[in-house]
Amino acid sequence: MEFFTCYTLIDITCTGVNDPAQSLPYQQYQNFNTFLQFIGLRTQPLDIKVERLIDQPLDNYKFSSTYTGNGDVWKITWSIETVGYVGINELKQDADGIPIHTNLTETVDLTSSVLETKDARKRNLYFVKENRPTQTQLFDK
Repeated sequence: MEFFTCYTLIDITCTGVNDPAQSLPYQQYQNFNTFLQFIGLRTQPLDIKVERLIDQPLDNYKFSSTYTGNGDVWKITWSIETVGYVGINELKQDADGIPIHTNLTETVDLTSSVLETKDARKRNLYFVKENRPTQTQLFDK
């Protein structure tokens, strides 16, 4: 298995709300669904988890240098079964330019209302491929 993490300044809270009358939680959930759709373009994501990291020093992350000070960061993690099937470059390519809902609960002023992965001056999300031990490696110790 391979493991991935995406860090973003975009509110991707997994509210589960499908009712457009509930504007905020509906739009948050639509952003989450957008993430699921683009990470699922090439493979089936498994074990998907979303966390909101409150009041983070943005200098500790790889967002655009436009974003300074502290802010909330959303972290989405997932795994895939097929090793080597998708990489960071493919994820960046698939995500870049996708429209998203903004002005939700983000704590930074986003420079764009689309996912920005390629333009370093606007980057509002990025991906990390994680190295985690397999179950076999855990039991071999």
